[in-house]
Amino acid sequence: MYKSYVSPVYGQRWEEFMHSPRANTPEKYRVDHIELEIHLERLGGGTVFRVGFTKAIFNKQFYKLDPNDYSRSAKEENGEVLVPAPYLCKFFDEELCADANGYVNLHAVCREKNIPLFYDEETGLAVVAMPPAHPFSREEDERFLERIALSFEEPHMPEPKYNNSEQTRILIEESEFPKGDYDWFTKQYVNLYSPSLLITRDREGRKVYYVSYEHAEGTGWDELQTETVLRRSYDEGKTWEDVAVFDNIRWAILFEVKGRIYLCGTLLHPDAALRIARLEDDGSLTEADLHGPEGIWTNPNAHLIYKGRLHLPTFPYAMSADVDADFLKPESWTYSNSFKDMLTKDWFFAETGAEGLETFWPLENNVVEKDGKLYQIMRLECIPNNGYAGLLEMTDDGKNVKLAPECNGMVEMPTTVTKFMVRYDEATGLYLAFANLPTIPMPFPSRSSTPVSGHRNILGLVASPDLVNWKVLDVMLCDRAVLNCVASARSHGFQYVIWEFDGEDLVYVVRESVGYTKTYHDGQCVTLYRLKDYKNFVKERYENSKIWKNPNRNRENHN
Repeated sequence: MYKSYVSPVYGQRWEEFMHSPRANTPEKYRVDHIELEIHLERLGGGTVFRVGFTKAIFNKQFYKLDPNDYSRSAKEENGEVLVPAPYLCKFFDEELCADANGYVNLHAVCREKNIPLFYDEETGLAVVAMPPAHPFSREEDERFLERIALSFEEPHMPEPKYNNSEQTRILIEESEFPKGDYDWFTKQYVNLYSPSLLITRDREGRKVYYVSYEHAEGTGWDELQTETVLRRSYDEGKTWEDVAVFDNIRWAILFEVKGRIYLCGTLLHPDAALRIARLEDDGSLTEADLHGPEGIWTNPNAHLIYKGRLHLPTFPYAMSADVDADFLKPESWTYSNSFKDMLTKDWFFAETGAEGLETFWPLENNVVEKDGKLYQIMRLECIPNNGYAGLLEMTDDGKNVKLAPECNGMVEMPTTVTKFMVRYDEATGLYLAFANLPTIPMPFPSRSSTPVSGHRNILGLVASPDLVNWKVLDVMLCDRAVLNCVASARSHGFQYVIWEFDGEDLVYVVRESVGYTKTYHDGQCVTLYRLKDYKNFVKERYENSKIWKNPNRNRENHN
């Protein structure tokens, strides 16, 4: 592992990014990150452990010591450090002698190989300094030891504790981003946006995964050209083949009704006009325009079939049709009154006791059933606040919505101001969602709070029995780069997650901004993950977790 070490072009990149107008990063975090870069560069091809922790630093990244058991940490015995064998065998690229518990004596290995090892009892750090790195000492490296020790316990960047689904990562596609140029407002590049997922069977009975996502070509926030690609896999995501292209479409919903597969999306030009397509047996798309209410648009969340009607997650009007209708005919569809008439800034102030909003509007929604009624639950773009969702009750015909009376439309949900998708799971009796957890407290000292209130670098699985009271089950994905919390929030994200049940597993597809990116909002990769044996995991974690309460809500007036 260490033989393949190549020092990343990090220092210059991060210094320029963190000082860019787009970053709006407080000075203390820029200075701290530069210090981190200097410390990490000193390691070269070496690695660092900390007694009591389950990860190690290598190549400016964190790695789990045992990918199969996240509870196993480095430990100290008789003044020497023991490390789980999986990491050390990978690092030294050879089989090492482990004890009966699967631990390897790090001191003994370094003595045998004549590799400098520095162990600091005060911080619990063990530094393997691969040649030609300069040897470490407490006298000369006190600040290094203190700062690196802190990186192991960053409170705003929690890690998975009970699941290792991040180890199942499959790359579906990666976009090549231009390197060495940080002016993303003028340089053109392609983002991968808005994934959607469908797991089904083909006419021959074979299991097939379909995914759709965007190739969005643009500069900064301006999209110049967008196409939605449809791909499929017959081996549970290991390999993919192209199926079709839905041109000039963003935010497409991928769904199946009576054995036919459809895509419904929003036209890029002109904005807020809908188009639907049916996948034919020969792989072509039959398309039709749907001219709904002005300003309506789609979002790639789950559809719902309820009492003979198909409901699609469109915004700010609910959209539905009879399941026997021809979905390609505009007259087949009906629309509700506007969500925006109820979810207003005044309503938000009254319900939360919050003061001062930079922006507010409801966004991506989900349609779900609860106790024989239909509901819409959706993201609230309430910057600089976070941790809230809107809940509306809807009539069975999808024509009328109102504030959910059980909570007056206000839900405290452990999410930042980002998209989440909600499904009901009959096996556990719970509503589940992947949400970006609000780990950075608000308010936060930043000139622009958007990437903080909406930070997407920590992805969690959350659950609720009633759409109102939510629990965090575990962190699912986290940023593995050795960054402070603000640098991570500004640059990396796991976002726009779409997911499906697949037997005993839960499969989720993610738009990722990782590695060399220009902002957290980038869609550099589309990836697939699998949470195995999800039912037992969800049941156990739900029983052992507490209801999440928004710490920023004014509880004196709002219970």
